[in-house]
Amino acid sequence: MTRHLVALLACHNRKKKTVECLAAFYAQGADLDVALSAVLVDDGSSDGTADAVRAEFPDVAVERGDGNLFWCRGMHRAQEVAVKSRPDFLLWLNDDTTVAPGALRNLLAVHDRAKERGQDVVVVGTTIDPTTSALSYGGLKPVSRLRRYSFVKLPISSESQECVAMNGNIVLVPRAIYERVDLDPVFEHALGDIDYALRVRAAGFSVAVAPGFSGSCSANVAAGTSMDPSLPMWARWQKFIGRKGLPPSSWRHFVKRHAGWAWPLYFTYPYVNFVLRIAKDCVLGKERN
Repeated sequence: MTRHLVALLACHNRKKKTVECLAAFYAQGADLDVALSAVLVDDGSSDGTADAVRAEFPDVAVERGDGNLFWCRGMHRAQEVAVKSRPDFLLWLNDDTTVAPGALRNLLAVHDRAKERGQDVVVVGTTIDPTTSALSYGGLKPVSRLRRYSFVKLPISSESQECVAMNGNIVLVPRAIYERVDLDPVFEHALGDIDYALRVRAAGFSVAVAPGFSGSCSANVAAGTSMDPSLPMWARWQKFIGRKGLPPSSWRHFVKRHAGWAWPLYFTYPYVNFVLRIAKDCVLGKERN
């Protein structure tokens, strides 16, 4: 029986990248005995993304948002639509990610080998930056036992490897898992993917990184973000606590769920650390001047 896989995407004003992403996704079907479809949540784009997708890929289910969903809530909306048909797999796919040829076959092979051993597994794809070829997103591990909610990327390996958390750029989720563990829309933008991996593991499932790299995606740059030392301190702080930074409501929910009695300490740490960092940048900037 042919299996069914539905890609989930959320986008905002990246028409060209979104169309390219979908083209690379559907190209995977040429050598797969898997039926491919997609659900796209266009979160208030003004650049004609939805119309371009409908013209190029009329079978894609396009949902419209008002511009306030951002990534996690947009992906949750896409999942709500996709699961109605109970596909065998969901594929989380960032709209600025280009899936490499053969990547889906590789992700499915990792799943199928685990299934033969009686295990259900979420499979994470690693991406590289198309300009530098450096690893950009993929599986994550804690920095240390003490800093267990600060993560570093796992290096690319020729073998599949277990991971603790993940970036949600390319992620294969089988039905046995998505029907037990849902992406939580309480998160405003980021953290939803990391939270999901932690809850999947807590539910007794595994999270594994597929061997090699699964696609390309440019790494986020510091310019114009909270990490940009050229911005005023107050502007950097506002960006840090904003929806694309570490909004306190999302972070509080995350640490209260995962950190137990120590959650106030974990909640406070990144904000204090960031204030110290921008103060240091300010001092260094004055010294250079």
